[in-house]
Amino acid sequence: MKTVIVPLAIAFVSAASWVWAMAEPTMPERSALVSIGDGIVSIGNLNGRTLPLAKAIEALPPSGGRIEILPGNYEAARCAVVSIPNVTIGGSGNSTQISVESGEGPVDFVLADENASGFVLEDCAFVWSPADGERALVACEGSNSRVQNCGFVLDKGGEREGWATFVAFGAREGAIRGSWVAGNMFTLGDWCRAVRVERAVGVHVADNRFEGELGEPTEGVYVRNCNQQQYVGNSFNSFGKRNGPHASYGIFVDNTAGDMGHLEITGNHLHTFFGSGTCAVKCVRTIYATITGNVFGRCQGWGNSAIHLSETSATNLAGNQIENCDGGDDGVVVAVTGYSSGVTVSSNNFADNYVTELGIIAPENRSSSGVAVLSNLFDARAHPHEHGIEVKGTSFESLFIANNAFNDYAEGDPVSIEAMDGAIVQGNMVLSPTPREQYEELKANRRRKFGPPKD
Repeated sequence: MKTVIVPLAIAFVSAASWVWAMAEPTMPERSALVSIGDGIVSIGNLNGRTLPLAKAIEALPPSGGRIEILPGNYEAARCAVVSIPNVTIGGSGNSTQISVESGEGPVDFVLADENASGFVLEDCAFVWSPADGERALVACEGSNSRVQNCGFVLDKGGEREGWATFVAFGAREGAIRGSWVAGNMFTLGDWCRAVRVERAVGVHVADNRFEGELGEPTEGVYVRNCNQQQYVGNSFNSFGKRNGPHASYGIFVDNTAGDMGHLEITGNHLHTFFGSGTCAVKCVRTIYATITGNVFGRCQGWGNSAIHLSETSATNLAGNQIENCDGGDDGVVVAVTGYSSGVTVSSNNFADNYVTELGIIAPENRSSSGVAVLSNLFDARAHPHEHGIEVKGTSFESLFIANNAFNDYAEGDPVSIEAMDGAIVQGNMVLSPTPREQYEELKANRRRKFGPPKD
């Protein structure tokens, strides 16, 4: 048998060439499935610790396709742009770790422009270090976009200026249809917002977890001038700072540009909110809104701490659990302000709160009409105070307060109405009133958990 001897130098060069070829990104043929590996943990069609996402997008056909980011640790320092429809960028959950630094533009990781309808980002874990200014990690400008089952962590907080938004939806012109955010974990910090949606029809935010880390200011979801909105089964926790000067929000629906309708906030848990003006849920100029089956706890912003409905119409606030909340000396737990019509507050359980649970304030220049407060339980428990309901303003048409139960409030009338014109109060029950002397003693000895903003 003849022995063949391969020179060592040739073998070394061949091995070195193989290692170089493995690490160097190569352009695959156009394919509806392109994989990316980091060249260490995983090997794909394209490879590199610096994520070659732009090249992967270029490798897709005009009809779109899927980009799989395989397990590994990646760095992204420039924004990739998607300009074709039906593109999915997917990872392997926590095994796909992507660290993102800010680039030159306002978007740092991926921009799916108006041509990128049907865009999906899923199953990736991001750590983001945004620069100053208004920035977004992911921006979707096309219709029917989804961000799902991802993890987002803000790596830089208090020193920065301007809002850092993890996921932003909105068209440059006109409106987009179908924006989905589901099953994600957001870890926020100072001047950080998880989701921003503007000028959209069909906003669906479901089964996400928003951890504010007591950053200030912090917003879970900010929605402006949108229609047909659903917020279902989300968890919001630790927003704002105790005695902080800025307002934080779990859900802020801002429709100041015009009345927008069909809003549903159902089955969410909102717990631990601090800061001046902080509010777990705030809705401005919404119509056909339903806020049901939510749990609010320890909402202790200085003002309207749990829910603020401003100039809302055809709104139903029902079946919520609202407990251990505080709005400060002049605040309330739930506020209905401005011109409001067709607002019903019913079958809610207000328990162990520190201040007046429901405040209704009518504007001076326009009459509010059709406000009903029905069959709620107001239970002061360990924190007795004077009123469960306070109504201020003289311009009411059809204000109806009936069949509510009040427990452990100070002796006197738990319903305070500044002007009786247009108000009907009947069938309410007062249970176990706290004697006035005992109430005054408790009030004097009470140690407040927080105070007004510091200078």
